[in-house]
Amino acid sequence: MKKSSLVIFSLVLVVGLILYWLSPVSSEQETNDLTEVSVEDEFPLPSEKPNSFPIIDESPELPVAQQEPHLPSLEIQKKFAENLKSLGECLETQNSVPGQELEPTLQTVIDSIRGEWGESVITTEDWMQIELLHTDGDKRRIRVEMDFDNEIQVQRKLKYTSIDESGITKPISIPDEQATEPSEALIASLEAGQQVLTREKFERVYFQNGEEIVAHQVNNYLLSLEVNRGSKSFKCTQMNVESISCQCIQ
Repeated sequence: MKKSSLVIFSLVLVVGLILYWLSPVSSEQETNDLTEVSVEDEFPLPSEKPNSFPIIDESPELPVAQQEPHLPSLEIQKKFAENLKSLGECLETQNSVPGQELEPTLQTVIDSIRGEWGESVITTEDWMQIELLHTDGDKRRIRVEMDFDNEIQVQRKLKYTSIDESGITKPISIPDEQATEPSEALIASLEAGQQVLTREKFERVYFQNGEEIVAHQVNNYLLSLEVNRGSKSFKCTQMNVESISCQCIQ
């Protein structure tokens, strides 16, 4: 092939390639290729748009653990109001008894003597206990009590046990760092979803002049009560039945 012919062939080939790359077909194909990668691979579209605001049930049914305890009978409330008057007479204090029938709660007692004794200065909890019916049918017990064996300081300790049909308890392991001074969140997690059978606690309430109230409560109502002022004491037991027994100790 002559040199001049080779030059002409090369020029024609270069011109052909330039015309191809500048053609609309080529540009459209390249654009489609880029679009396909951009949409499907780099920015995939969600198949369903998520809800920005979840629907909330405005009137949910309370779980068993949060249901209100059964209110004591009117006769028990009447006996409690009568004994609250006897408390004032025994301890020679002007306490308030605002009704013939009162709910037998620790708060009712505190409200009764607040006018003369003032506000309480400290409240301590010797122990608290929650008995549960577990989802597997077994009973469980959550108990938190003061540990006085520690030589450095008094600490709250959590005990978690299962209870079989014969009443025999078996410890359920809790890490020591969680069982010592247990958090409310931990106790709530052990209780969550279970049926609460009973809640009990034993509290002491102190006032600025040395007066003291000692209360054993079951399901937020008093089971026993002791109120001390100086050398006098007023004690009640079996406060969950109509035959409430109270006595004044001089």
